[in-house]
Amino acid sequence: MMYSNEFKNLVNFAYNESHKYYEEKDLIPNPFYIGFGNPNADILIVGQEKAIDENKKFVIKTESVENPWQWKKIIDENISDINYLCYGENESFFKNPLYPYAKKCKGTWSKYQKLHNLIYPELVEEKKTIYNSFFKKSFITEINHRPSLTQSGNERDPLREKFLQNDYYKRFKVIILAIGDYLRQNEVEEKFNVNFIRNESEPRKKLVIYKNDNQKMILLHTRQLSNDVSNNYLDKIKNLVKPYIFK
Repeated sequence: MMYSNEFKNLVNFAYNESHKYYEEKDLIPNPFYIGFGNPNADILIVGQEKAIDENKKFVIKTESVENPWQWKKIIDENISDINYLCYGENESFFKNPLYPYAKKCKGTWSKYQKLHNLIYPELVEEKKTIYNSFFKKSFITEINHRPSLTQSGNERDPLREKFLQNDYYKRFKVIILAIGDYLRQNEVEEKFNVNFIRNESEPRKKLVIYKNDNQKMILLHTRQLSNDVSNNYLDKIKNLVKPYIFK
C-alpha cells in the first residue's frame, strides 16, 4: 500500500508530539490518536469517543496511547498486511491500526459495517470470511480522544481540537460526522472547510448536509450510529454519499 505524503506528515507529527506528551504522563488516552482503517479510503467517519473502560490499561495502550507509534512502523516499513500483529501472538485481540480486530464487533462498529454493506454490496459476501471489513473501505477517528462507556458529552481539549484541523482529515470524498450535537454549524464549516447546504433532520435522525466549494465532497453531520439506528436512516445516508464515491 502506498501512503500519501499528507498521511505520512500527520503520522510523523503525531509520533513526535506523543513522545513529548508522554514524557511525564502514564497510560492516559492520547490526544494525538490518529485513527483506524484504510488511510487511502474515500470515507472518513468521525465518532464521538471510544466506548472502552479507561481502567483497561492494555486496551488504552493498544487503541489510543501507542496509535501513532503503530502507524509510524507501518508507514516506515510500508506494511499493508491487515493481519500484521503489532503485539505478537496471544497478547491481545488487537491486531494493528489498519484492521484492529478480527472478531465480530457490536454496537457502533456494527452500524458502520451495515452502512458500508449498503454502499459496497460486495462486502456482504465478504463478511462470511472477514469481520469488520468496513475498515478496508473507510478511516475512522474520534472527536473526543477520552474513552467512555457512556456518552461523555462535549468535552473540549485544545490539543485534540488542533490535531483534527490537520489537512489530512479534509481530503476525503465523504466525511460522516457521527457526533450528534458535539459541534455547531459554524464549527463544522470552519473546521472542515465546508458550507451548509440543507438540514434533512427528523426526530432522532440528525442529518445536516454540507459540501465544499467545488462540490466534489460531501459532509454529513449525523447522530451517533449506535444500536437503535434504523435501516431507513442508514439507507438515506447511503443514497447521499454514493454519488461522491462512484463519480
